[in-house]
Amino acid sequence: MLPDFPSIKEKLLDLLNARMKRVKSALLVPFSEAPESRILEGDKIVLVREDGSAEQVEIREIKVERQIDLTEVERMTPETIKERIDAVAKEMAVQQSKVLFEDLDKAIRKSGNVIDFGRRSFCIEDFFKALEMVWIDFDENDQPIMPTIVAGEKTSDAIAKVLQEAESNPKCRKRLQEIITIKKAEWRDREANRKLVG
Repeated sequence: MLPDFPSIKEKLLDLLNARMKRVKSALLVPFSEAPESRILEGDKIVLVREDGSAEQVEIREIKVERQIDLTEVERMTPETIKERIDAVAKEMAVQQSKVLFEDLDKAIRKSGNVIDFGRRSFCIEDFFKALEMVWIDFDENDQPIMPTIVAGEKTSDAIAKVLQEAESNPKCRKRLQEIITIKKAEWRDREANRKLVG
């Protein structure tokens, strides 16, 4: 009987899983920055938001299946294996992104934080309005942790122009600083309340 090498197989599996997670994470920006929790059993979770509200969420299955013909295995190179792992990771990231964007859209609509600019282009006023509607946290140096903007190809050009205007136009820089000052006061109040409760 030939040896099975279980410890080597386990190490290889760990390496492949780590690569898949790394590739998937790179494709899932900005969601890859969110904290992760492993759920070992059940079909629902309770999501507790920063403001203390709670919501029961059903867990949805996301899976990617691939079959490998055993006759291919002996001809597979490390490069071929990486390509296959990357393809699975990409497909998984696409599915996961779709679900996350659907959930995010529902949450945003439920909270009323929607700015509909119809057929017109995204403008500086939309940017300021969006900043006024969201929480902004600050780091240990009191610098704002600005929200991540995710956009499609058409909108991303307009957003780039708006961000450039926010930096280069003195009036816009002043307005942005005013919003940041208000957001800093709100953040300090949230932090003080959190520390008192916790």
